[in-house]
Amino acid sequence: MSQVKPKVFLPGGLASLCTEYKKLRDIVNSQIEVVSDEDLVSNPGIGTEITAALFYVHDPLKLQVFNRKEEGLLPALHLVCNNGVGVDHMPFSRMKQLGLRLTNTPGVLSDATADMAMALMLATGRQLGTGLEWAMTKTLQEKNQLFISLHLGQEISFSTLGIVGMGSIGMKVAQRAKAFNMTILYHNRNQRADEAAVGAKYYSDLLEMLPLCDFVIISCPLTAETKSLFTSQHFDIMKPTCHLINVARGAVVHTESLVDALKSKKIAAAGLDVTDPEPLPHDHPLLQLENVLVTPHWATATVQTRGKMLQLSIDNIKAFVEGKPLLSEVHI
Repeated sequence: MSQVKPKVFLPGGLASLCTEYKKLRDIVNSQIEVVSDEDLVSNPGIGTEITAALFYVHDPLKLQVFNRKEEGLLPALHLVCNNGVGVDHMPFSRMKQLGLRLTNTPGVLSDATADMAMALMLATGRQLGTGLEWAMTKTLQEKNQLFISLHLGQEISFSTLGIVGMGSIGMKVAQRAKAFNMTILYHNRNQRADEAAVGAKYYSDLLEMLPLCDFVIISCPLTAETKSLFTSQHFDIMKPTCHLINVARGAVVHTESLVDALKSKKIAAAGLDVTDPEPLPHDHPLLQLENVLVTPHWATATVQTRGKMLQLSIDNIKAFVEGKPLLSEVHI
């Protein structure tokens, strides 16, 4: 006898899950029954069977999770599974009022995010954006001129890397940087007991660490303490050859200060998988600069990692339905 699959509210429906990929589609269809906002509105009675919801930050209908709960259409809803590790976008006060618990997906996305951080460091350091533009758009004469007036990049191997936020992602970055023979420094709330495994040196004072770095990778969570952690004060003391990489949250960096630092060459370049605002308007100053490489917040955008994130969310739902402890609860 087959087990009844739990009904799970996902406002945008299966389209929110990149289910054009068979692996993701199979993870969903084999374990849960997705109920979209359209399904709920057309059949309100089904709301009494839904105890959990999947929350995707890029789902345009995501706030319907809370709206429908307030409207009484989801009376049995008590769990919201955020399909990501960052929860700074979640309305904690509203969730408390509605009696909702929260989970996220830590750990399973650390490797993919660290890979993206390294990719951005390599791309900005070796000026891959500029090189691609030249290769695709320049004439043969202009390409030949490259060998005379070549834009020289910054070598990654044997450079000094500063990691801001030495949690799971930061540690994965350090493991990769060690293979490049980089000198690894890090700033974190606390010193890690296992720092020797990657040969990292701890700095409790960010301002003391930054002037030493050729590259800085930001991988800390966005909190009240880390909002606008990087301002003009920090860019003023960094090397003019330093490259800033952000795979955390855009608001960790004060955007106007970053634009000024890049325009005035206080730092050499930036590689940003996250921005503030996000996404950036097409006419935003950051997108007009040659020394900036921006990707659309897709550090976790691999079939493998999205599958792991989705499975962890579903495992949390199963645990909740069965009355077991949640695997990755965020206490709000």
